[in-house]
Amino acid sequence: MYSSSAVALDIPAEVRSIIADVTRYPIDILEPTADIEEDLGIDSVKLGEVLSVLRERYGLPPTAELRARFPATQLRTIGGIAEAVVILTGNTSTSAAPASAPAPVTTAAPAPPVVAPQTQSASLLDEVRQIFAELTRYPIDILSSDADLEDDLGIDSVKLGEIFSVLRERYALPPRTELRDRITPTQLRTIGGITEIVAAFGNGVSDAAPPLAQPLARTAEPAPPPVVAPAAPLASKATQARSRTISWSDPMAGAAAARNMAGIDYLRAIMRGDYPVPPMASLMDFTVIDVEPGRVVVEVRPGEQHYNPIGVVHAGMAATVLDTAMACAVHSTLGPGTGYATIEFKINLVRAVTADVGRLRAVAEVVHGGSRIATAEARLLDDAGALYAHATETCMLMPKGPRA
Repeated sequence: MYSSSAVALDIPAEVRSIIADVTRYPIDILEPTADIEEDLGIDSVKLGEVLSVLRERYGLPPTAELRARFPATQLRTIGGIAEAVVILTGNTSTSAAPASAPAPVTTAAPAPPVVAPQTQSASLLDEVRQIFAELTRYPIDILSSDADLEDDLGIDSVKLGEIFSVLRERYALPPRTELRDRITPTQLRTIGGITEIVAAFGNGVSDAAPPLAQPLARTAEPAPPPVVAPAAPLASKATQARSRTISWSDPMAGAAAARNMAGIDYLRAIMRGDYPVPPMASLMDFTVIDVEPGRVVVEVRPGEQHYNPIGVVHAGMAATVLDTAMACAVHSTLGPGTGYATIEFKINLVRAVTADVGRLRAVAEVVHGGSRIATAEARLLDDAGALYAHATETCMLMPKGPRA
């Protein structure tokens, strides 16, 4: 079990910082005794990413060896993982890098040549794209070989470091310090370039698939659409101004009451009219219609007031309703004095919403409820059961009034 006296002061802080970077969780909730799965909702895939980054940072052995050497309980807490790092590195004092023997002094040798772009197998490229998809949660279809990782895909250096850690373990790549002088910076900007690096330096690459004739080239930009004359002015009926009046009550009275009530009691009190609905509900025209422990249903009737510039309901309406349903589902499981805050939200839009679809319902359920982190999922459905959107959410729990 975790023992604060056995762990060096520097490594636990570094381990917490790495876990915060990989999970995007606030570092304040990453306590040494927190259970990785039960308290924080970190699954085995995400834990594997954490261990891969730690392996690169401290020169640790493969995950299988870690699990064989340490009891399962050792790797269930942040403190336990930090203690394992200390044991493996032999580091019992503050240190910014893992202890290692100094490299022997050798006669200077010519610098290895920079690797030129290599041909790469289609299967290897697909494998690398799949690893990118798993670690970024991006649809694999958008991960083209020539897309710029930062400019086109928004993959920052932290996430790229995680990906390289997994690639290094999967393909037995040498350390990045050894690669630095043997690759070009442009190779690190695309998936195709990184696949070239794996093909050139990896030891676990299969040669079974036939090589591509050349790296995939960026497709040509489509020709611009023809210039057309401006359309005739819209009919007067279509240009008539619409108006909508909304009203709301002071939300702070209900928020104050919520601090001393169980979440499910507060939500049901709002449904009964004992407390005012939140102003956002009045603005977006949605309402909570059912509350059960860990399950909430929110109803909305899409209208023109929700439309975007191209004549369909703005995606933000679906996102707002789904977020509300999931946050309320988490709230329904909390006792008095425990609040929450949304720290991660992801939505997938399945089909367009218009004012003609009628009533939509966001049905949300809690997937995991820990002591510090809760996760939920929700679906946006019409009365026939057709799916319009689905989403997942992570909430941080805290001992204060709720805020979404």
